[in-house]
Formats: sequence, C-alpha cells, structure tokens
Amino acid sequence: LTLIGDGQRTEIPSPFPVGPDEHGLLVSSVVDPYAYIFSSEYGFARVPIDPDSVEAPQFLKLDGSSEVVSITPNGTRAVAYRGTRFVVIDLLAMEIEKTIPCNDFSIRQIKLSQDSKTAWTASLEGRVVSWDLESGEPTTRMEVPTKLLSVAISRDGQTMVAGGMDGAIYLSAGSAPPRQLLGHTSHVLALSLSEDGRRLASAGEHKTIRIWDL
Repeated sequence: LTLIGDGQRTEIPSPFPVGPDEHGLLVSSVVDPYAYIFSSEYGFARVPIDPDSVEAPQFLKLDGSSEVVSITPNGTRAVAYRGTRFVVIDLLAMEIEKTIPCNDFSIRQIKLSQDSKTAWTASLEGRVVSWDLESGEPTTRMEVPTKLLSVAISRDGQTMVAGGMDGAIYLSAGSAPPRQLLGHTSHVLALSLSEDGRRLASAGEHKTIRIWDL
C-alpha cells in the first residue's frame, strides 16, 4: 500500500494475506499515526504508519462480506453496509458499536458526516437517504429518475451531490430541487466536495476526472 500526504509517500505492507485485486482492499482513512484499511473479505485493520513501529496491527473481523463502507475523516468511526443492516464500528476501540436495520438492498455508496452521527447513502433506487446513526431513522433527501452509484455531502450538510448510472451528476443545495451537471458519458463512480462546498471532483467509468465550479 502507498499512502500519499503532504508530498510524502509511505509504504505500508498489507496486513491481509491477499492482494487488493482479490478481496477489495481499500485504504479508507489515514489519521496519524494509523492507517485504517478495509478488506471486503477480512474486515478492518488499524496499522501504524511508522515503518519502524513495533506496534502490531489491530484487526476487527466482520461476519460475512461487505462491499460498501465509509470511515469518518478523523478515523474514529466507520459504517459497513451488509444488505439488511448497517454495522457501526468504533475504530478507536476496534469494536462493533451497534447494528441498524436497513430495508434498502440496492445501496452502492455510503458517506459519513463530519461529526460521524449521520450516514448518507446512494442507491440503485435513485434515492439519497440520510440515516441517523443514533436513532437508526432514515430520511429521503433526494429522488431522481436514474440509478445512483455515488454520493458526497458538504461539511455543513446543506449541499449534496449524487452520481448517476446515466452519466449525470445531481446537485441539490438547501431546499432547491436537484439540477443536473452534464459532462460524463457513463457511470459516475466517485464524488468529492471541497470543504467550502464550492468545488466538486467527479470520476467517471471511462477514466475521466472532472472538476466543477459550483
């Protein structure tokens, strides 16, 4: 694994016995002094970034497999989607906090809010839903007439964007209805908003990255 930050590169050996192409290895968050790594097959690992550290990696095994996961920017909490439920994980203690029932079987991406209290999901049903991780209550925030594959939320929670299988990006700010950003010709697989919510980066299926001034 190669971590890049502040112009520095750090090589970390994989804590799992398989390669990234076999079981969906994903570096989801780096919070000094740890990297938090998720494998769809093996669960979570917390690995010291310092190559000279004598601290051993810590592991949290999840029952079954999970392909959709999100970690808070500060590396304290994670949510894994398991088809019928969310698993909320305390990454500092490396233990499961709770499970939340979920009746949406088509979720394709999760993003956690800055305060780690809300999970936002994009689904093939064309919905962006916010989930209160304390009460477990869902609220539909956006509905569009296409299958959704990606989602991003601004730091203040007032701006949301969702990437469609039709190549469109759907933008909703405040109470305004969603509007489309057009430019990709196929699936929009990933989205990221700047901290002030004014710029958006999007990644398309055809190896295209676009930067949008919102």
